[in-house]
Amino acid sequence: MAVGADVMNSNGFLLLSKGTVLTQRHLQVLDTWGIESVMIAGDEPAPAPVAPPLSAAMKKVEAEIDRRFQHVQPDLPVVQFLRQLASARLAAQSANERSGLKP
Repeated sequence: MAVGADVMNSNGFLLLSKGTVLTQRHLQVLDTWGIESVMIAGDEPAPAPVAPPLSAAMKKVEAEIDRRFQHVQPDLPVVQFLRQLASARLAAQSANERSGLKP
């Protein structure tokens, strides 16, 4: 197993070069420096997930959520959480209405 990228400590000191075949001694050195993981040659980072396009109903839900939360700071964690809850609730209500069910 070989290192897929240079491994540096927190001070920028090179601990292992890309391509170094790992031995037990290398693992001990990494542990000593507090390095918990390294890129292994052949490992490819997972591609970023692509969100599916929003349906017309979800676009309406998102527009309504944007309207309801227009006067608050969107980057606050509590606001993000409340937006998620409100989106889920509106989406469920919208789905129930389309299927003829009562909320």
